[in-house]
Amino acid sequence: MQEKSQNADEKPLSIYKTKEAKGKRAEELFLTHLNNLNIPFLYIDQNKELFSKKLLDNYITRPDYIVYTLNGDFYIDVKYREKLSFTSKDDNRFWLYNDEIEKLYNFQEKYNLIVWLTFTNNLDIPIFFYVSIIKIYEYSKFIIEGIIKRNISIHKDKYNSCRIYIPDIFLYNSISYKRGFYNETDFNFNETDVEWHEFYLLN
Repeated sequence: MQEKSQNADEKPLSIYKTKEAKGKRAEELFLTHLNNLNIPFLYIDQNKELFSKKLLDNYITRPDYIVYTLNGDFYIDVKYREKLSFTSKDDNRFWLYNDEIEKLYNFQEKYNLIVWLTFTNNLDIPIFFYVSIIKIYEYSKFIIEGIIKRNISIHKDKYNSCRIYIPDIFLYNSISYKRGFYNETDFNFNETDVEWHEFYLLN
């Protein structure tokens, strides 16, 4: 069953107009969500003035939270995203730019940590979905390499801004202190996804 954040302070949604404001609001709601679930965590200050130059030099971004469960400690980056139509009007997906994926993956690999993302597209009573950065990274590599094989004329710099549309089947819909993330379903990468990503990249 999908989890909903409860007891979120009521503010008019009209004030959350910019990408930054929506992202900050999603972070606040996720904090409330963790507290409601009695999951211990630490918030990582996202002030740019406090950002490590070493991380910037290594093409790394930092997640928003460290979350502690009996299954281990997880670094979680919170994303507000409106789902976008992918292959059809019934196939709406969360998405990330390829360079966002690279930076979070680099954070995990460089420092031997475990990074996840949580998505929501609702700032009223949000439902949070979770996915491992490894899962997204493997999928993004499959997509980019597939496009390169199909169309070698695309300049490599364009791939950084390529939107990677994340299949819903990748997403967990629950988290708990005892179980960590759960409700994952296996998924086999599909050549059709390469075709659709190429279409959006060229249009």
